[in-house]
Amino acid sequence: MKIFIFGPSGAGKSTVARRISKKLGVEHFDLDEIFWKFEKGELNLEKRNETVGQILSHEKWLVEGMYSDPWVKEVIKSSDKIFAFVPGKFLNYWRILRRTMPRILKIKKHVRPSNFALITYLFKIVKNFHIEKLPGFLDMAKDAKKEVFMVKSGKEIEEVLDMIDR
Repeated sequence: MKIFIFGPSGAGKSTVARRISKKLGVEHFDLDEIFWKFEKGELNLEKRNETVGQILSHEKWLVEGMYSDPWVKEVIKSSDKIFAFVPGKFLNYWRILRRTMPRILKIKKHVRPSNFALITYLFKIVKNFHIEKLPGFLDMAKDAKKEVFMVKSGKEIEEVLDMIDR
């Protein structure tokens, strides 16, 4: 099975993806890791696309992220199931604070620098994140003739996957 979980920062995508990938025995890939590894420059965009291509060559995978840029189009086209994971905004805010504050206070290390400007930026993303207003993502799914399951929790994702298995 090839699964794509899409949603805003702090939705819980990574946590749910790790749990589901373990349960289904599929490899989990985080688009954030690919984006930040090859953040800028034309050569890096090429490497990013190459990395995504390598992921898609696997027989089974679970990809998660919040990107609706053209470099994610192939993920959408190759997916068997696509989930738009959008829990409540305040839960997103709480999760962003819970993971970012320890990084700011140097309690926990992370590859990307964290500061209060990052929290503000992520809060703005969450505030303005409306799946219906993301035509890039929804249009790519529609063009690929893919159904998008709108879910608010990891449990809902697991329920959909359990129904498919039956």
